[in-house]
Amino acid sequence: MQKEAREKLREKLDRDQRGFRAAVQGTAQRRTWLREIRMALGISAPEVAKKLGISRSEIFRGEEREEARSISLATLERQAEAMECRLVYAVIPKKGTLADLYLKRAWDGLFGENGEKKFREMLRREVKERNRKERPPKQERKRRPSQNHRRIEHQYPPPGWKPDALVPDLRRLEVTD
Repeated sequence: MQKEAREKLREKLDRDQRGFRAAVQGTAQRRTWLREIRMALGISAPEVAKKLGISRSEIFRGEEREEARSISLATLERQAEAMECRLVYAVIPKKGTLADLYLKRAWDGLFGENGEKKFREMLRREVKERNRKERPPKQERKRRPSQNHRRIEHQYPPPGWKPDALVPDLRRLEVTD
């Protein structure tokens, strides 16, 4: 498959699986759907058996096989149909979407297990090393003046200040009584 076709297929499957992912998050991975649905609908095992043309014990055996995870999809589908339900089957990623899983596999292929985490750590170390190399040696670094130093720089009187400029010439003052 071409790269673009695979990407479109992943996007389509991610959209189609959205409901399944939401459903899985809301359940605690049930193992006994057949029994729980049959009981919730108030349908007895003999009723289901009669619709399928099998014995009541076959219904219980099917429910036990479902719990043991050894039931076939065909049996699941037949029993669901007998209860007027539909079997919905899906394979979804454990975490995230198919696109997330695809990217994880790509990272892992490049950098081994937990590839993205290893890459990020490697990148962080490289940036730290580059910054260390680009930084001038300690004696050449310009230090920022402390607050006290700043106060001294901006102290009054300002440079070029002449006391005569602010004090009026007393000779020009006229004294009036």
